[in-house]
Amino acid sequence: MTEQNDTHRMGCRNYRKVYIFSGIVSHERLLVENTIIYCTFKQWNRIMNKKTIITVLFAIIALAANAQLLFRISGNGLTAPSYIVGTYHIVDDSFVDSIVGIRQALADCQQVYTEVLKADLTSADRLALKNAQLLPEGMTIDKLLSSEEMNRLNAFVKRIIGTDLNNPQLESLCHLTPTTLSLNLSLLIFAKKNAGLMKSGTFIDDFFRKEASKQGKDVGGLETMAFQLKLIYDVSLEKQKEALMCMVDNGEIMEKLEEDMAQAYLSRDLNKLKEILDRKMAICASPEESAAMLDNRNADWLTKMPDIMQEKPTLFAVGAGHLLGENGVLNLLRKAGYTVEPVQ
Repeated sequence: MTEQNDTHRMGCRNYRKVYIFSGIVSHERLLVENTIIYCTFKQWNRIMNKKTIITVLFAIIALAANAQLLFRISGNGLTAPSYIVGTYHIVDDSFVDSIVGIRQALADCQQVYTEVLKADLTSADRLALKNAQLLPEGMTIDKLLSSEEMNRLNAFVKRIIGTDLNNPQLESLCHLTPTTLSLNLSLLIFAKKNAGLMKSGTFIDDFFRKEASKQGKDVGGLETMAFQLKLIYDVSLEKQKEALMCMVDNGEIMEKLEEDMAQAYLSRDLNKLKEILDRKMAICASPEESAAMLDNRNADWLTKMPDIMQEKPTLFAVGAGHLLGENGVLNLLRKAGYTVEPVQ
């Protein structure tokens, strides 16, 4: 380690005071499916400018006349319709009632399926997630990155939240793997503009699971947590580092795309969202990686959804980015013989 590298490691001291994923959303943690932002709301308020935090989003949501996130699935032998709703995993449940017809769809369905069922998280899954999210004992991100790369990362983080990894309050971030750090930085970009939609402690996918359980309905997952862990984290540290630095080096573009994608969702413009998502993934993901994250999973879900819908009318709640496109879930359902129409 060079003298220069030792200097920029301030704030990455060698201890591991971190929050580990528990499958439970609390008011002090910002949880996005499989990753946690390692910062409490109290720390967040000290770090961020208050004018940035208290952003009122609903005043800027412009609804297109035919824009919708909820779709009815019927035909092809179904005795009762099922529904599919596009979610944005880090928007909280305050947005639910902005989705036209969602309460009635939930009432009409006898079960809810999301991408993954957190209740199925085993002790082995928890251990695997802990190991996947954290660098090996004694390693910090500055030991993985060069001095010059660390300077670029710090500049990127500072642009997002006004401070960098030298800040003791962000020390735990230094122990994250590059993939986990990238996910958390994406979350911070969203929170910078959209903190008003992250306050309730119940994110939108969790709402559908909890509401179904409250109503005595079955809850299921299209994928296992083990599958998602492998999908997200089964990558070498060197490859993870490349993806992180791609995000950093395209920082302004990525920030803009993250913001535009969130606003496209909030305005229910799925076509725009899909366009932005494709542009975003093309920057740092290979075609194979993009297919693994979207197309391949969509195709796999279509092998499961017919039997699930045949068993009981079902509300599927999945990421909105999975819905559109030639290989999107809506088109695949139509190709399979179902009638899919937006709920107006």
